Amino acid sequence: QLWWNGTGYGYSGIKASLGDVDANGAADLVLTTNEPTGGTGAMVALSTWQGFVPPQKWLNASSFGWSGVTPLVGDVTGDKVADYVFLTNEGANGTKAWVSKSTKGGFSTPQLWWNGTGYGYSGIKASLR
Repeated sequence: QLWWNGTGYGYSGIKASLGDVDANGAADLVLTTNEPTGGTGAMVALSTWQGFVPPQKWLNASSFGWSGVTPLVGDVTGDKVADYVFLTNEGANGTKAWVSKSTKGGFSTPQLWWNGTGYGYSGIKASLR
């Protein structure tokens, strides 16, 4: 069953993650998108326990270039709701980690949680567990 046709987004313009961003106990599909107008976005397809509803835009991060973003989804705030976390490639300045907290209906404005000066982006294999 088709739940999203991705018009305007090429397959190479989507990075997929899973996490329970609305705290209903089911993993939701979080799509990090290369926005047609530039920058990065996060679209969420909430789980119905039998499929996904059509994705809705939860974050527009136009100041972050998509090719230098590594998305992660997990509860980093301890509130039992998965948050949107992403690493950014800062070139010679290393790597930064940003957190957009889930409001169960969207993601908050990204906040800098780690400034990894000296940590090269290409040398990091990131995961949340």
